[in-house]
Amino acid sequence: MSPSDSRGTTKTPATAQPSQSITFLLLSLSFLTCYTPQNALSPNLTVVGNEFDLLTPAARDWWLGTVLNFFQHVASLPIAAFLGILCDRVDRITLFSLITFVVGVCSILTSLCTSFTELAIIRFLTGGCYMGSVVVCFSIASDLFESSRRNAACAALAAAMGTGVLIGQVSERSEFLLRDAGVATPKISITNNFGSETNGSLPFSRGAACGGDVR
Repeated sequence: MSPSDSRGTTKTPATAQPSQSITFLLLSLSFLTCYTPQNALSPNLTVVGNEFDLLTPAARDWWLGTVLNFFQHVASLPIAAFLGILCDRVDRITLFSLITFVVGVCSILTSLCTSFTELAIIRFLTGGCYMGSVVVCFSIASDLFESSRRNAACAALAAAMGTGVLIGQVSERSEFLLRDAGVATPKISITNNFGSETNGSLPFSRGAACGGDVR
């Protein structure tokens, strides 16, 4: 009988079974999506700064380059640590599914922020979840595979992480490609709580940088 751990994940001593391969594929794709939001704002920092009246390079560097990154990558470390602790106490697949869901919701809410405080809180949650997903994801992989196959599995997960970061950054530039190809992009007007108007996009999307004026 194949060994299994206390969380019900079955290990196969020989070659991977079809169900095991499908599980690992879904795990890799989910891990990829967890890391997609990491650098999604990077191409848009000027647009974000204008949205929140951070009109000088110094203000953008401080609030977006320092303060926002602090919330996302440093202040959120306790969340990642807590998720790592939970990894040994609850079902790992359920925990990873919840992490993926929270990251997805936070990604949607990022486009709806009306203040820098809201953005900082959402990026705080996003950073904690995608950093915490590393321990959970690699632990699931260790449950799925024997020790002789774990190095290959970890390499595949690392590649999925890097691909997710790349897709997140490239996707934010996709509207440039559409406009260069002559594809019309929707134009709407949003007024945030600072009273400034962004013609051409929802907050933090590429529309304002691709042809809308930030007033």
